Amino acid sequence: METGSVWPMLLLMVHWCVHAAADEFPLPPAVTSKGPKRKYFVKGETLKIKCEALGHPPPVLYWLKSDVNIDYNNDINKGRVDVDSNNTLVIQRAQQSDDGYYQCRAENINGISLSNKYELAQGWLEPHGASEVRTLRPRLGHPLKLNCNPPRSVPEPKNVWSFQFDNEYDSNYDYEEGENVEYVEPSETIVTDYMGNLHFLSLSEDDIPGDGHFVCGSYNQVVRSVNFGNTFRLKPTRGRSSQVPMSLTWHTPSSMLGLQGKTLKMMCIFGGNPLPQVSWSRADGSMLDLTRTKFGPGNYEMRIENLEEADTGVYMCSGSQQGNKPITRTFTVDVEAAPTWVTEPQDVTAAEEEDVVIDCRATGTPSPHIEWLINGIALRERAPKENQRVTEGKLMLMNVRRTDTMVVQCNASNIHGYIWSDTYIRILATPAAINEPAPTEVKVIRGERAMLHCHHTGHPEPSLVWFKGEKKLYVDGRFELFENGSLLIEKAMMRDGGLFKCFVRNKYGEDSRIYTVIIRDPTRIVHGPKDVSVRTGQNAVMQCEAVTDPAEASNLRYVWKKDNITLDFTNPQLKRQNGRLAMAKVALADTAVYTCIATNGIDSDMASARMLVQAPPGQPSQVTLLRCDKNTATIAWKFNISQTNHSPLKRFFVEYSTAYDPGNWYKIKTVGGNKRQTKVELSSFAMYTFRVKAVNEIGPGIPSAPTMDACKTPANRPASHPKKVKTITDTTNVLAVEWEPMPLIQHNGPGFHYVVMVSKEGDNTVQSFIVNDPFKDRFEMPVDNVYQPYTVTVKAVNRNGEPAEPAQSHRGYSGEGVPLVFPDNLTLSDSSRLDEGQAFFSWTGVGDDPDMIRGKLQGYMIRYWKPSDPDNIFETLVPLESTETSGTQTLIRNLPMYSDLQADVTVVNTHFKSIGSNVVNFSTPEGVPDPPEYLNVLQRGAIHFLVEWGEPANINGVLTGYKVGYKQMDSTGNVTVLPVTTRRRTFVKDLQANTEYRLYVWALTMKGQGDPIYKDATTAKKSTAITKPQIVDMAPTDTEVEVTWDLQNSSDTRAASHYRLEYKLLGTDVWIRGAGVDDFLFSQSVYGLHPQSTYEVRVVAMDSGQRTYSDAEQVNTAEREYEYEYETDYGSGNGTGDDEDMTTQDAVTYNIVESTQPDMQQQTTESMMAEASTTNREHTTTVMSETGSSTTSSVSTTKVIDIEAGSKDSSTDSGIVLPGKKDVSQSGDIIYTVVKNDAPLDLICRMKGHRSRVKWYKDDVSVLRSSDNIVMVDHHRVTDARLIILKPRMSDAGMYKCMVHRNSPSKGQFFQVTLKKDIKVKPCVVSGNSASRVHWSGIVCGLCLVFRSLTLSVSS
Repeated sequence: METGSVWPMLLLMVHWCVHAAADEFPLPPAVTSKGPKRKYFVKGETLKIKCEALGHPPPVLYWLKSDVNIDYNNDINKGRVDVDSNNTLVIQRAQQSDDGYYQCRAENINGISLSNKYELAQGWLEPHGASEVRTLRPRLGHPLKLNCNPPRSVPEPKNVWSFQFDNEYDSNYDYEEGENVEYVEPSETIVTDYMGNLHFLSLSEDDIPGDGHFVCGSYNQVVRSVNFGNTFRLKPTRGRSSQVPMSLTWHTPSSMLGLQGKTLKMMCIFGGNPLPQVSWSRADGSMLDLTRTKFGPGNYEMRIENLEEADTGVYMCSGSQQGNKPITRTFTVDVEAAPTWVTEPQDVTAAEEEDVVIDCRATGTPSPHIEWLINGIALRERAPKENQRVTEGKLMLMNVRRTDTMVVQCNASNIHGYIWSDTYIRILATPAAINEPAPTEVKVIRGERAMLHCHHTGHPEPSLVWFKGEKKLYVDGRFELFENGSLLIEKAMMRDGGLFKCFVRNKYGEDSRIYTVIIRDPTRIVHGPKDVSVRTGQNAVMQCEAVTDPAEASNLRYVWKKDNITLDFTNPQLKRQNGRLAMAKVALADTAVYTCIATNGIDSDMASARMLVQAPPGQPSQVTLLRCDKNTATIAWKFNISQTNHSPLKRFFVEYSTAYDPGNWYKIKTVGGNKRQTKVELSSFAMYTFRVKAVNEIGPGIPSAPTMDACKTPANRPASHPKKVKTITDTTNVLAVEWEPMPLIQHNGPGFHYVVMVSKEGDNTVQSFIVNDPFKDRFEMPVDNVYQPYTVTVKAVNRNGEPAEPAQSHRGYSGEGVPLVFPDNLTLSDSSRLDEGQAFFSWTGVGDDPDMIRGKLQGYMIRYWKPSDPDNIFETLVPLESTETSGTQTLIRNLPMYSDLQADVTVVNTHFKSIGSNVVNFSTPEGVPDPPEYLNVLQRGAIHFLVEWGEPANINGVLTGYKVGYKQMDSTGNVTVLPVTTRRRTFVKDLQANTEYRLYVWALTMKGQGDPIYKDATTAKKSTAITKPQIVDMAPTDTEVEVTWDLQNSSDTRAASHYRLEYKLLGTDVWIRGAGVDDFLFSQSVYGLHPQSTYEVRVVAMDSGQRTYSDAEQVNTAEREYEYEYETDYGSGNGTGDDEDMTTQDAVTYNIVESTQPDMQQQTTESMMAEASTTNREHTTTVMSETGSSTTSSVSTTKVIDIEAGSKDSSTDSGIVLPGKKDVSQSGDIIYTVVKNDAPLDLICRMKGHRSRVKWYKDDVSVLRSSDNIVMVDHHRVTDARLIILKPRMSDAGMYKCMVHRNSPSKGQFFQVTLKKDIKVKPCVVSGNSASRVHWSGIVCGLCLVFRSLTLSVSS
């Protein structure tokens, strides 16, 4: 054995050992890559031959050359020939020794596979020897043959003749490659035979391109090289033979062999003058198959393509020439065939004890020889086996065993080639198994097909039986069994529901699968979409409603398709709700067929409808200026009726633009929709371009592109004079003439200007003035008179002259002046109408003398104003037609109410008014207000609105409040009016969801209500989600935080009807509920927090049992504020009971607190500060002011009372009966508190024992609740309850009661609160040197200790 073949065998043995035990399903190797049977290469290049194979276990691959393992380490191959990681054979720097036949071999324990053989051959081209130019002197008209004598070549070369011109080299000429070479192309007079020789059939001077020579070149396409052979220079003798007898100068051999499927070529070359005519035929007279038979130029060559066996026979070529006998040549053609498969061998997988046949029958001419190989070894070289037989191209194995697993090669060959097959025989012995998922449900629609799969494996082939329940299922009628074991149920019925079992078995095992078949009613669309026509930009809706089996109703889904493409509902234009498709602002591109598919995942139904979107028409095309004349133009265009965009075409607009106003287009003509050409009238001296718009029922479409050519009209005189000529009398001592300036398009020529002609009536003198500015519209001429008549004329003129029609003259006046007379005796005739905002005035008028009026008398002007605002004057014109000049009167309406007013009257002409008459004073009483300036719906809930409005622009009195009302839009009932409010924001509650209402707001004065403002709004659906609150601001102190939130307006959510705050210490789990919030507020404070702590805060929105929470926000409280307020900043008056309270109570502020032992207080304060006196329960304290004088301030007093729930009061003070209160002492002590009106009041009710529920009352009238000013804290301590009034007002004075409701009888404590207005006190200033500052500091510290002692004594 060669060295190179040892290591593959060793490797294969190891491979077998590793995989032998694991091969449950062995697979013999199979080489899958197929390459060309022959490949030429160029010396030095790199060659790669790929080899891939399948098998289990994976096969080992190696390469053979000439049936021997390649030795990669010999002297020739080492470092040059190797196999890469993909088993590809790589040959580097290829050389002659690499010629040969290569084969890939794949082996595993189940056999050996061989690829077909690949032949590698080096391509080469033998060089020509030095060839001299041979000069020939042929006779014109005679045939001529030039021999090529091509060199040897692998593969065969392609011979090409060329003519090379004689050009001396010119260094100044830039030659291009091949510039002096002309290739000889086959023609009717020049032919190249199959040996490469060139034939001139009847030589003529035209066959010789010029001075030069003919060269034969041989081209090898592998080495990409050309070698030149024989070279001839032709110098024909003079004179041309008119008659040269025909001769056969070359032909193919008389016997020809062709292969089926290939092309057979035959050639007969005839020469002579005149040229012979060549024809081809079959000797037996049968017709040539012209679909496969082709002829070359001049019929000298015949090609039979895709040869068939029927093409065998004798063929004749015949040459004919006038005056000579025909020459005939016959060719005997035999057709043979390379081997082809009758039945191509196939891989076989079989079970033990079965018979196996490998069919390798092939056909060909001559008949192919069949050679068998097993695992790469010829069958003739193997020991015979009892169960193997070979007969008539078939290999048979009977009663196979696992050991018969092998790879079989079959080679069919004859003299024309070979065909190769490499197939395997795999013998398996496996138990029956079903390759389907575990038992499952199969839902089937009644009346539809149901397929129950039972794909199975096993060797030998298992038997298969289906069961319905416990009974064997006989396949007939509506049941069909497929070869793969699947069961088909045609037109499933309700009785087909139940258990089905597929059972398979062979000698090695059995398996089964159970299916639960459930029959469902079909899905049906009961209301499908309808065809709809809609205009572009509008909204469109398509409805689809389906029903399905009740058990699948929750799975019913709708899918919409547009022209069979599923719609993407991420597009904001599209929305769907159940089966409803809504499209916003449709466009022309939305025209389509829309399909609704209703599916429950089992079956589906569909219905389609067409949406036709009507849009303005498309753009006309090819707008052309057909003719441009002096003052007309003819325009034509094209428009396809398909561009009407689903709306009937009505008309076309023809538009123009000129160089005077480029970019702006004006309509010049409208023509009918059936027209495609029109003639338009033009102005002179202009450059026109045109465009066209199509118009349908929707409107005009996109304009066309403008005409490529412009129409230029010649200059002419103006067609008309200016219009709207008049005089304006707004300036005294000036005659002002105005007219409408003429646009540039009407100037009609260069040098355009206006001529203004003026003459005063009674004076025949005419003055003319030239106005050169064509855009000017006014001319002014100074005069020495006022309001005198004139005749004026305005002409249009250019260099070509004036218009043909003369200009019209107009009568006018010079400017007016201030009237010289004025009305008198203005009086208020009837004051009874002032209640209605009206005043009836009368006055003495003036005459109509133009010299006194100094213009045209227009009437009188009533003026009125408020004395407090004299510059804001209201004027009412009383036209002359409504009054008499001798004595006048009028009614003035809409006077401002609740106002002092003054009025006068003037006489007016067109532009001026006289001085005023006497002034009249009067007053209007209070009236009703104007409507509020605006009305907005801030929030939209399911059963409420939050509305806000503005003050009236004119209150017309004292505003007393507002009334808010509402009414359902579809109701005929009365307007529901809410109680009067002084706010400008309120909740409208108790409404119906998803209902449209009209909301009203009236402003009120003592006079009554004014006109309402109203707004329509619709409540949200209850199914709409609640708008999530957003916290926008938090303002913390040491013990409280104010939280502000807002709502994001959205049509997809609804506002809640109630809100509250919740908070908790960071890190804890329990949210603490804050007090509720007034309906119209979006802010709330939380009190009693721990200083320097982090809290989480959130807002809860509540409505109809639903809640939505804002995002929780973190807030940090500030550090504790200890305020030693010796400057009389009295406010909260907190009481403490012991030292522990001083350190643990939240937000304690140390203020000056009144003791219930006045003697002790007086004694203490006298030793530290000025004398403190008390009178009638209002106690004062004297402190030093900045100037050294003393001031006094009221002191808020608070007593903290401990109440033991369920027992008698423990306080020792006797009860004090207040005026108007009886038996108060039975409920507990009364504590008197005096507080400034700008400082918070803090009342503390402390309970002993278990925590109890506490309620607060004021004046025994109502239960107090938290609001924007009152905060109740019952979690300040475990047994504390506090009432905090943030900003006490005078209305907050009264009797407050804290009641404990744990047991009966209820126990309580009373607090009498008296408010005293604040007295501003300047703070005490410590000034002077360091020693004095130290002295004052000591005094302050002493005062603090005294106040601390007083507080403790009060608590005890």
